Amino acid sequence: MDLLADSGQPLPAGLADLDILSPYGTLFRYEDLPAEVELDREALFKLVRSLHQFVETGHS
Repeated sequence: MDLLADSGQPLPAGLADLDILSPYGTLFRYEDLPAEVELDREALFKLVRSLHQFVETGHS
């Protein structure tokens, strides 16, 4: 996200929390989710959809 901002292509404000997905793409990819992790699947899906739209169209 910092590299995008440094290159003049910052993410829209609606994607500011995108880094919350990092554990899902790394640690949890290879290990089971800890029992205490509660997922708001609808919110996470909305965030991923917004990112996809931004990448595909350049707009949020």
